[in-house]
Amino acid sequence: MKPRETNAALAPVVSPISNRRDLFRVSSFELRAFLLLFVLSCAAIAEDTIKSKVVDAENHTVTETIADTKGRILKKTRFFFDANNWSKGAIHFTTKDEVKYKEVFKRDATGRLLETRLFDKDDKSLGKRVCQSDGNGKLLRIDDYDASGRQIAPARR
Repeated sequence: MKPRETNAALAPVVSPISNRRDLFRVSSFELRAFLLLFVLSCAAIAEDTIKSKVVDAENHTVTETIADTKGRILKKTRFFFDANNWSKGAIHFTTKDEVKYKEVFKRDATGRLLETRLFDKDDKSLGKRVCQSDGNGKLLRIDDYDASGRQIAPARR
């Protein structure tokens, strides 16, 4: 299967799922990838940028690229998915397409995010973020830890 490319700058609904009938023809991976990227697309980006996504169902990856109108890459992230089609990690790239940092996601049996571990390009730990939820899945708090395992105090409001 050839990776499918979409461009969010063209229309907010451009995706692997273009209409209701297509919903039944896509894999659960493509559906989850679309939903993940739809949520990520809600983040504000400047008007003079172009956001594109490449979904590769065979390799269970989604690559999101944000570029300026001249084609220079501003941000690039590749997400990886497991056999259950839950995102299991991401690699963030510099503007020169070099690895900037990596993330590994730890989930429970229901797919709820428990922990995010951050690593530099050489796989040295940068720290982690721990998510705590109640029994119903409602997020209660997020705690950040540095590379030494010490909790980082949250910013005061």
